Amino acid sequence: SKASKASKASKANKASKAQQSKQRKQSEQRKQSIAKQAKQAKQQLAVIQNNWFKGANVYVDQKDNKPYYKIILGPLNTREEAQSYCANIKEKYAINDAFVVDLKALAKGPK
Repeated sequence: SKASKASKASKANKASKAQQSKQRKQSEQRKQSIAKQAKQAKQQLAVIQNNWFKGANVYVDQKDNKPYYKIILGPLNTREEAQSYCANIKEKYAINDAFVVDLKALAKGPK
């Protein structure tokens, strides 16, 4: 009947609107999360610049479709000095994914 079809259409429309509302809310939450992460990265960079390296830089990359913030410190005088500094940062700040790179090689880009 027409009433039954109209009722089904109304229910489908409500479900669609609810899904769209849920998607908008999730999108807004992702944006807020990204903004919060960016703010935290900037705050950490400010601490690093004030305490150690004036030339520290933050780069934003993608990892698993999420922003991944990289802070590059340096240059240091030797690789050994960099490795020691890296170990200290890992221990002091519980940063597990810190590592040493050759800035000169990084500046040259991929081979």
